[in-house]
Amino acid sequence: MDPLIVILQAGTLRIRFEKRTDRFTHVLEWVDADRVIPMMESVVGHAEDAWPVDVPLQEVVLESIGKDQRTVALGVGKSGYGHWSAAVEPLEIAPSLVRWDIACRVERTPERLLSSLRWLGGTQDDFMASGDPKRWEASCPTPNGKPCTLSIAVEIGQLHWDSKQKIVSVLPAVAMDRRGTARWCYTVRLS
Repeated sequence: MDPLIVILQAGTLRIRFEKRTDRFTHVLEWVDADRVIPMMESVVGHAEDAWPVDVPLQEVVLESIGKDQRTVALGVGKSGYGHWSAAVEPLEIAPSLVRWDIACRVERTPERLLSSLRWLGGTQDDFMASGDPKRWEASCPTPNGKPCTLSIAVEIGQLHWDSKQKIVSVLPAVAMDRRGTARWCYTVRLS
């Protein structure tokens, strides 16, 4: 097993974590047999960023938890003035549903805390209005021609969509003005 690549599978949704430079990036991929289509990728920050634009995980491992021994990805990292942790847990296989639960303990008031994913799909026509400010959706191309939807729904926090850069960001619900721990949680569904 390559320690620089960690793969978490939930039905046709695969999350591929790959260590580049000092941290892991991740890609959300649609997978069916030998066909793979990258749909979204994390926005990579820089080692010198005190407050990175995505969760800076230096370690990612797969662990079996609970009575059903469900496989989850657990990650930790430190950058600047924050200590991050992430739990990525498949909840359903069909449709594919994965929960991201992120926390950051800060030593001082943060400039920004967020998770950011860039849409790798085609045109603006891909995006669908969900009518819900905590939900983002896009139609996905698939090799077999079947219709597919990728959605991100915020459970804890706020959602932001930058249509020019095609970046979806999830932020903590409340801006922090002191030391402490911030948390945000969202699900990714591929149906």
